[in-house]
Amino acid sequence: DLDEAALSLKTLRDADVPVLWRPYHEMNGNWFWWGNKQNYAKLWDLMYDRFVHVHHLNNLLWVWSPNAPNAYSTPYSLSFPGINRVDVLAADIYNNDYRSSYYTELLKLAQGKPMGIGESDILPSAKVLQNQPAWAYAMTWGKELSATNSQAAIRHFMNQNNIITRDLLHESLR
Repeated sequence: DLDEAALSLKTLRDADVPVLWRPYHEMNGNWFWWGNKQNYAKLWDLMYDRFVHVHHLNNLLWVWSPNAPNAYSTPYSLSFPGINRVDVLAADIYNNDYRSSYYTELLKLAQGKPMGIGESDILPSAKVLQNQPAWAYAMTWGKELSATNSQAAIRHFMNQNNIITRDLLHESLR
């Protein structure tokens, strides 16, 4: 299966398309087959080594994205594959649970690498973004953007001074 996925990723590599590659997300919970396994780092290493050293996929930005360490998941450190095997660290945060402890724990592990909100339902507030300024990006999960956020909340989020939308990014590249 890894080799088949690598074939598709090679087409993106050959087209000079970078990919935020976020495999085995929320590994610190028990709702996926790879979750809460003591050998999780070995699973990550297996994919990493195969994709990087065998398939030469140099277009992947490796995003390690655990669930926020709440009542349903374990602390980040128990499943961290190591700073040399990740490019971006992200947290999956649901129910508006943007605790500062989740952020600071991830910030310590990141050692200066970019951090993102890998998945969420409710967009972070302006106050959250002010108190947690290292978030480089935020992604809501599928239909959750409009299912859990009002149009006014989405507009407010997108119009904050510290948010760069696709349109603003294209303008800055001109």
